[in-house]
Amino acid sequence: MAVSRRGKDWAHEVFDHNTTPEQFGVFESLVALWRAKRGDREMPSWADFDFYDFKGWHGVIAVQEIVTEPFDLRYRLWGSELTEIFGSDNTGKLYSEFGGGYTENDVAYFAELCRSGSIGMSHGDLDWLQKGHKSAGFISLPLSDDGSAVNHLLTAFAETDIR
Repeated sequence: MAVSRRGKDWAHEVFDHNTTPEQFGVFESLVALWRAKRGDREMPSWADFDFYDFKGWHGVIAVQEIVTEPFDLRYRLWGSELTEIFGSDNTGKLYSEFGGGYTENDVAYFAELCRSGSIGMSHGDLDWLQKGHKSAGFISLPLSDDGSAVNHLLTAFAETDIR
């Protein structure tokens, strides 16, 4: 079951980690991969993945490391297509430094994903990139080195209307 949270321009949904991949539309193959790597654990580790696992997704993948006190996300990997779309390479940067017009609602959404280990999906218009005629979405999948505490998010972007 999804819990929705709507911000100024973007909707955020939080899904139980057992939600079937078919529920995620364009992100179905990535969620299926995440579930396969997870096995019988609550969530997989970033170390469980191989570069070749992301065929078709390479340029639109980001990996965020969870930073605490205060809560933030550090982009450890930022795909080359993301750099083209967003106009900057955010590798090594904090979420709070990314000039995407994020709101407190966005930060609360990511904090919830990290607290609960849930799958997140966001969607909205790209007007803040002067692409208001286009819609896009992100999927965020929790990762854990110890099997319980989220320490990374695996995120992918799709420039498509998934609403």
